[in-house]
This record gives sequence, structure tokens and C-alpha cells, in this order.
Amino acid sequence: MARMTPRVHDDQLVYQQNGQARVLTVGTPAWYAWLLTNSTFTFRGNVGSFTARKEQAGNQRGGWYWKAYRKHLGKLCSTYLGKISEMDHMYVSLIFLHSSSHYWGVSRRW
Repeated sequence: MARMTPRVHDDQLVYQQNGQARVLTVGTPAWYAWLLTNSTFTFRGNVGSFTARKEQAGNQRGGWYWKAYRKHLGKLCSTYLGKISEMDHMYVSLIFLHSSSHYWGVSRRW
């Protein structure tokens, strides 16, 4: 069975656990618990999508944070999403909508 990358659409995260599809609402305690134990998900909004990955600060002192990646004009671009405590649906949506039109590698270095 192919592994499905967890995905966020609207305010729902859909993922697999023990071969079964699971759904949880973004911003709930279950969402934050899921973010602690997982390392990637895709986000789909009205204007496109990105892949989010959990990464650790290079100096190992800053802890874990989430970063978004997407291709723009053939170039892989990224932007900081925030720490786990900042990852509610409204925040992720606003970052994406703000960055989707012109910030992904065009007028700003990501």
C-alpha cells in the first residue's frame, strides 16, 4: 500500500494511522499533538499548495520549527511557517495567501 502524505484542506488534516484514514481539525489539541510526532504534511488552499516540513535549527539550540516548500517558476522556494505552537489553521492560511501571489522567490529571498 502506498503511503499517503498527510494533507490539510480547509480546516481538516487527513492522514493515515495503522492503515486507516483519520481526520482531525486544525487548531485543536489533537492537531498540536500530531505536529509533535510527525514531520511533514501538504497544504492545499484556493491559490495553490505547499509541502510543510518540520526542521531543527542548525545550531541545535532553537528547537523545532515548520518550513513551507513549493516550486515557483521552476525553482524550489521556502518560507518559515513557525514553531509548533504557532501552527493554527488561520496562521498557515494567511502565510500561504500572503506569500503565494508574489513572495515565493520573486520579490523576496526565501
